[in-house]
Amino acid sequence: MRTIYFNSSVAERCGKNGIIKAVLLNYVYNYHKRNIRKGAGTPACIQLSEFVYQYKVDEKGLWERSFIHRNLKKLTDERFLIKTTEDKVPTYSVSSEIVQLLTDKTCKIVSFDLEMAYVSGIHVAIMHRFLLHAIDQSPHSTLYNLQIDKVAEVNRLSKSQIYRAISFLEDTKVISRCKTRVKFHGRTLGMTRYKPEFDKSLQTPVKRCQNDLEFSIVDGPIVI
Repeated sequence: MRTIYFNSSVAERCGKNGIIKAVLLNYVYNYHKRNIRKGAGTPACIQLSEFVYQYKVDEKGLWERSFIHRNLKKLTDERFLIKTTEDKVPTYSVSSEIVQLLTDKTCKIVSFDLEMAYVSGIHVAIMHRFLLHAIDQSPHSTLYNLQIDKVAEVNRLSKSQIYRAISFLEDTKVISRCKTRVKFHGRTLGMTRYKPEFDKSLQTPVKRCQNDLEFSIVDGPIVI
């Protein structure tokens, strides 16, 4: 399992295709994070093939090579990404505006599993982590008053993507909807982890839940 991170505020600032742009900017900024002499934010020599490799699953990419290339070019055109050439190899660094967002301690970081995103879609992978984390943090492990507007804002997804993801996770026995005990204004949802039905005669579960994934959103700077 490999986790991909992006900064919600960066994705919002980048506008169209904000998620892939935020993922690419995060990768560039943190490229030298583990290098004691350089550290995060140091310009990085990265070829297109390396970007493509980072988001591959079984030799197939989450994003096409051409799509990554177009978004890198768009980021440089928008001046969110600064590109120079060193020994015929592109050198990238992020703009000061993006650095400020990436290092903001109050920022929201969204994460998703790469393989699940490839198989089921990024919106499903994001909501999988978000919902399981939110459910586990809720009293009695039951999430009430799920506010779609706020979920969409943080995770940079549309409402339709969120509802499709929820429907998919229900169909695949990851979560279950439940009745809301308290009346709230507006459209709300209540849900919990899927609980398999038991055959009373055998006392064994009829179906098992899919493997759980890690938390969804954390506060603070991006960790890779």
